[in-house]
Amino acid sequence: MSIIARKTNPLTSDVYRLIIILSAWGFALVMTSLLFLWLGYLLDELLGTAPKFMLGLFVLGIIGCFIEIYQEAIMTLSENKQCDVRSASRIIPEANNLKVTKGGAGL
Repeated sequence: MSIIARKTNPLTSDVYRLIIILSAWGFALVMTSLLFLWLGYLLDELLGTAPKFMLGLFVLGIIGCFIEIYQEAIMTLSENKQCDVRSASRIIPEANNLKVTKGGAGL
């Protein structure tokens, strides 16, 4: 019986950072949903309406969280593209002419 040694790639700090960010956003999404659901329930009890405020605020909380997640993802992606252009400019002299635009790297 032979033992085959396999080389594994250790996880980088970027992977751990991404896992922590995703975990934090998952927690924020759950807590926001529960908070808005509870506030909607209190408003429904106070005003005597059916589950109108409860469902409305619940959906509003989820939509708000997804908007924030989307904005942070766009910001993170733009930061990564700027870092890529900066590191490329040290390696490739022609990369100094690249400019970062909203859609990505351009000429």
